Amino acid sequence: MPSHIGFGIPFMRRRGYDVGFPPEAARGLLWRIDQAIAGRGLTSPVGRLAVQRAAYSVLHDYDLVYSAPYGLCFGVVLECLHALGVVNTPIVAIAHNPPRYTHRWLPRPVLRWALKGCDAVPCLSTVAAEAIAATPGLEGRASLTPLGPDAGFYPSPEEPGTGIIAAGTTFRDFVSLGRAASGTDVPVRIVCPRSAVTREFATFGSNVEVVDPPRGAVPYRELAGMYAGARAIAIPLARVDRLCGAWSLLDALGAGKPVIMTRHPLHELDVEAAGIGRLVEPGDINGWRAALEFFHAEPEAAVTMGRRARALVDGGLNCESFANRIMDIFDSVLGIDTRAGTPSRKGGDEHDCTD
Repeated sequence: MPSHIGFGIPFMRRRGYDVGFPPEAARGLLWRIDQAIAGRGLTSPVGRLAVQRAAYSVLHDYDLVYSAPYGLCFGVVLECLHALGVVNTPIVAIAHNPPRYTHRWLPRPVLRWALKGCDAVPCLSTVAAEAIAATPGLEGRASLTPLGPDAGFYPSPEEPGTGIIAAGTTFRDFVSLGRAASGTDVPVRIVCPRSAVTREFATFGSNVEVVDPPRGAVPYRELAGMYAGARAIAIPLARVDRLCGAWSLLDALGAGKPVIMTRHPLHELDVEAAGIGRLVEPGDINGWRAALEFFHAEPEAAVTMGRRARALVDGGLNCESFANRIMDIFDSVLGIDTRAGTPSRKGGDEHDCTD
């Protein structure tokens, strides 16, 4: 798996951070509550209770909590306890979205306490950073920290490549992409689980191939190979108010391929301004058709944009740089300096974090 899936964790030992994980949650009452909520397709506004209870049981072994994959959603209870002084371990939580996007059912006073319980909040977008910075009492805690791909994971791209590929599992608008492609002779491949296939897929043209991977997912190495052989990567997104399509965009950058993507306010990188692709308005079938035909007819432009995308990665928009920025934040919170590779800490030289 590419290192950005772990939000920089694979790089943290290089600066002396020993990362641990909460023990498996006991299958008690809290676990059953979590399962009941998930079984109904819902998301708990306070995070997974059993996991937070398990993390609480081992906090005394760690110097810091790094809440990354689920960000602010992971530890609302722990964050509130930290704000109240019950938990003393510092918390650094990534903000994938502005807080109200994913905590719309959480009472505002509770949300404010949860945010105050975060010693630092690295944000994946300017929108999220500005929303948190505007919260009274949180000045200086939010910082824009863009995530980049694993620079060494992807195979060399075939140039110019053939066809357009789109892959994903959640919040995708494959119907608009398929309808647009069906009015062209552009070969398009859609890689998605069977659960994402709707009756509209039956109307797609013969130039649109739908790949239903066994066990619901293509191995990441195999998917990276598919990207390498494509002309461009399409990221058709549904109208949702949360960050989506982020992994696909990172894949395009890492693979050195141009992008066709639905415009979304929470994507920090403007692919048109960066000269690496085309943006399409949500549900704009004509816009999708024009973008598909452009890349099909202009292989040299596709190669130029793809190389420009990869240059962003090689120039610093990558997971190692992200990890170093996160560890700089850890250092600031803990009062240490690990940048020289020789940790210096008040009272000792060991520093652990749990994710």
